[in-house]
Amino acid sequence: MPEITSNGTKKRKLTTKSCERDAAIIDSPNETLPPKAPGRSSTSIAQAAQPIENALPGMDFVLAELSRLREQVAKLENGNTAGSKTKSGSPAVIDLTDDDDNTTIPVKLEHGLDTNVDLYNATPLRETVEDDRSSTLSAGEELESSSLPRQSTESTVEFLESIYTKESRISVIAQWGMAMPAVVRRFPSIDLQLPPQSNTAFSYHFLKNCLGGSSIANCWFESKGIGRALQVHLYALLNREFDPLVPRIPGTHGVQITPELHFSTIKRFPLFIRDSDHSGFQYYGTHKVMKSDFLGHNEMLEVPEHVKNYWESRLGNLPTCGLKSGPTVGILKKMWPKVPTGLWDASKKEMTSYTNERGNLEEGLEVLRRSITDEEAQNLSKDEILVAFERNDLDDNTGVSMYYEYLECIGCDVDLYQTLVTKMNEL
Repeated sequence: MPEITSNGTKKRKLTTKSCERDAAIIDSPNETLPPKAPGRSSTSIAQAAQPIENALPGMDFVLAELSRLREQVAKLENGNTAGSKTKSGSPAVIDLTDDDDNTTIPVKLEHGLDTNVDLYNATPLRETVEDDRSSTLSAGEELESSSLPRQSTESTVEFLESIYTKESRISVIAQWGMAMPAVVRRFPSIDLQLPPQSNTAFSYHFLKNCLGGSSIANCWFESKGIGRALQVHLYALLNREFDPLVPRIPGTHGVQITPELHFSTIKRFPLFIRDSDHSGFQYYGTHKVMKSDFLGHNEMLEVPEHVKNYWESRLGNLPTCGLKSGPTVGILKKMWPKVPTGLWDASKKEMTSYTNERGNLEEGLEVLRRSITDEEAQNLSKDEILVAFERNDLDDNTGVSMYYEYLECIGCDVDLYQTLVTKMNEL
């Protein structure tokens, strides 16, 4: 393997045969020099020692190279070049490569990187440019906060999206093989004015005591009281461990994956996220939750197994009291496929019993369906729920899906954050 220099060019080892060939080229003024390969290559000492005579037009570059060679030959002869002595019979190598800092780095050319990153250009994985990660970003731009734990390269794919608006670029992160939905990628990015030391972590009980309210859905809380000091009526305390696509850094957008349909209208709220069950919640800005979308079968296949296991346990396990809670039963009744009860014959205006064999095969027959009962919801097991997550959308017994709750960042409530920090320091 030839030795590669710092700027990506190759060093050429010189032998007696190569020196004689180089000297022959210089001594033949009427012959055309062979074309120079891209990048500067090493040149022999014998070639450098040849007199410059009968120079052809346009040989300024060659003459300049020979001039540089003479200087290095002189250093070699005087013994001033450290580490240039060679053992008997070993080839001498002279490095003529430039140390110009502006030289284009080969890895940047390989990935087609420029100061203007194309829309949806994927950032190379860490194994490729592990020592020069900054080359994939604009000057001074960080893909994610250093205070947040990084996922392994096997489970994290990072996307850098360039949105050509007046706002700054937005980092769109996908984790555990899931891509950020296109709806989120189209949200405009914003320049957040974050408060100093914005990475303060708050405990669950501290936030509940300060913000109050009661649970209206998993991780969502609402306060209808009047006169509360912080005037927060809705807030979310999300766990990144089971929500892989929530915002990675303050000021970015994300999405929650949930089987619960939370809101039918747009709501504004402060968003707090923790990285695991044992860490505190950090403030990620003021967000608004948009109207929800279903995950199709293909998207459900990409949902990490530990997320699906989390939800099948929450929805399928029986608590110590022996009965599932009312909210859990309500979720199951809404998400579970409706049960066929009979066939309606519109021409005869009569209903007959339903059988799988008849189904929709006969014209004019409509399958009548009903939601599952409370008792049927209570009896659904974890295994049944997990199997339903894997079924196709258009199966006779359709699959069970979840929702995207889109989280668009719209600002940062500095007063709220500083009030929380002050209250925590008073404890």
